[in-house]
Amino acid sequence: MHYLWGKGDVVLAGDQQIASAHRSWWRERAEVTICGAEWVFRAEGSDRVGESQGQVRIRARRRSLWTARYDIDGVHASYSLGIRSVWSHRIVLNRHQTEIGEVRRSSLWANRPELTTTVDLSPEDAVFVLWLAHLIAAREESASSSPMA
Repeated sequence: MHYLWGKGDVVLAGDQQIASAHRSWWRERAEVTICGAEWVFRAEGSDRVGESQGQVRIRARRRSLWTARYDIDGVHASYSLGIRSVWSHRIVLNRHQTEIGEVRRSSLWANRPELTTTVDLSPEDAVFVLWLAHLIAAREESASSSPMA
């Protein structure tokens, strides 16, 4: 399946819209409508969470301070999302230690994530994975462009 966080903060699964979003540019937060349900994606300490109807329903825990890999307890499954290796900028999605997807930028000039998977994800999980991949990519880009002290 192919998922895209497209122009105008619209999320597509294939060519069908599954969500719309309003991202905050100054903090790690997004207000998202997924298949008619209201969600808030935000930071909670070092975790990133997806909250709906006042309850945290998705949680991503960073494995360590030194890695860009998160373990995600999704709505319908558990995943791992992060940079493939120290030498790569590719973001991969795993389930049960098996790679099931990869995230890349939708274009050279835009930081809009595009996820291709070998299995279908629930709309909630797919949108959260795209949002988290955007955060990981932005953080990696920021770290690689900062000067060494």
